[in-house]
This record gives sequence, structure tokens and C-alpha cells, in this order.
Amino acid sequence: TPGETYKVSGILMDKATGEPLLVGEDQAQVTAEVEFTPESADGTVELTYTLDASSLAGTSIVVFETLYSDGVEIAAHADINDENQTVEITQ
Repeated sequence: TPGETYKVSGILMDKATGEPLLVGEDQAQVTAEVEFTPESADGTVELTYTLDASSLAGTSIVVFETLYSDGVEIAAHADINDENQTVEITQ
């Protein structure tokens, strides 16, 4: 709904395990979120994930996203087999 404020959050998942991707010495999950107010009923919003992928060669990562309105989940994308949401780390 234009003019309403929403939050979209995402997490990177390890396709091989189906669990959240854990990176770094502290084995942290990789997440991102952004709050936005759409001007029209159609559009896009970008999430930026920051991670050191240098040790992830051969890993397939799937992005899961959840949309919230007033703190209530109103939509989610959590399909571990969705090729359009999958990134393969090759080097």
C-alpha cells in the first residue's frame, strides 16, 4: 500500500544444509534489513549483504526474505530450492 511503512529482512541460507549460512571466526549469520515507504503499489527494494566470501568456494547460498507491516509478517520467501534466489560461490 503506497504511503505505508514496511520492513523487509533477509538472511543468507546454506543450500547444502538448509540452515543459516555461518561466516567468520564467530560463525555469525548474514542478515540485512531495510525499512521503506512505497510511492506506488509496484516496485522493488534492495537488501545489501556484507560478508567475506573468500572461504566459501563451492557453496550455494539461497536468500530468504520476510516482509513486515507494523511488526507483523505479511509475506515471506523461504524456498531453499528456488534457483532465482540462489548464488553459487565459485572462487
